[in-house]
Amino acid sequence: MPDLPTEATASTAATFDILPPCTLLPILRIFWSIKMYLQRLGQTYAPAPITHRFTKTISSTFGRDSGTFDLIFYTPNGFGDAANAKKRYPCIVNLHGGGFVLGSATDDARWATAVVQQTDSVVCSVEYRRSHEHPWPTAVEDCVDAINHVWLHAEDLGIDREKIGVSGFGAGGNLAFSASLRLHDELVQRRLARPGQYPEIKIVLSFYPSTDHTRSHDQRHASCPRPEPPYQRRLNQLFEACYFYPSNNFPRNSPFVSPAKASDKLLQSALPEAIAIYTAEGDLLSAEGEYLRKRLKMVGKDVSGQKVMGVGHAFDREIYVTPVVKEMYGEACEKIREVFYETE
Repeated sequence: MPDLPTEATASTAATFDILPPCTLLPILRIFWSIKMYLQRLGQTYAPAPITHRFTKTISSTFGRDSGTFDLIFYTPNGFGDAANAKKRYPCIVNLHGGGFVLGSATDDARWATAVVQQTDSVVCSVEYRRSHEHPWPTAVEDCVDAINHVWLHAEDLGIDREKIGVSGFGAGGNLAFSASLRLHDELVQRRLARPGQYPEIKIVLSFYPSTDHTRSHDQRHASCPRPEPPYQRRLNQLFEACYFYPSNNFPRNSPFVSPAKASDKLLQSALPEAIAIYTAEGDLLSAEGEYLRKRLKMVGKDVSGQKVMGVGHAFDREIYVTPVVKEMYGEACEKIREVFYETE
């Protein structure tokens, strides 16, 4: 088993017995929205973002937190035209970042554009319900619902149900794994579904994900070569207090919270053969992402991606995006093409 920094103990782990005042969240969400808007307009080497084609509202079915949420669809040129009426497109179900608290389904418009234009696939971006209004496990279960909905309604959506993948960024990178594991646990382990009766995800692409929430902030900081901004600790505490609520006896070692804690058997059976992980050298989450990469390779998965040097967390979310983002997106899209079209 590869080495991983020691698990958080009761004395070192951040614990929150009472949800902190969340008057700050609306301000943070406004700031985040402005930043994402400027990022879409800013000078960049990544693809100029296209506009999503349509939105579909679906109901929660997997979890106890009833309600609805939106799916945002980005589509290739010619999608829905009479000439392509019978064509069925591959689909990447995308899960945005933002610490489970911030962000929206349109934040990853540049990534969606790259996938649509470079792989001739549909991108379904999920507006999963955020914390603190909807703490764990709502986000995980919404993402499971989204994947299952795309698969169940593939014919109506113009999607090839045999070619569905999942991608995610930051918190969404966590959800890309945890939702895939939860989907398998619910449909295969609990409902005893057989092949052909549930979505079989073909590829997972995870960008700078959180994968082990048993680690304390100090442990994450110690494994990162780059000094953290002075506000980072408090911000991370706020995010975790909102998502992991109530904190008393919270199952941080659950694979649906910390995918890196999943058993070898679950990783092997629940995840697809093709997996891409991109971590950032200057990210507090880099060590745990690399640890999961090693574990996945040990159980026989085909793991691509890389540690991107000289950058920090969410480096593709800056207003002025560097050429490395275009290279990373291009490499990831090449892997998608390989998985979706290798048998054609």
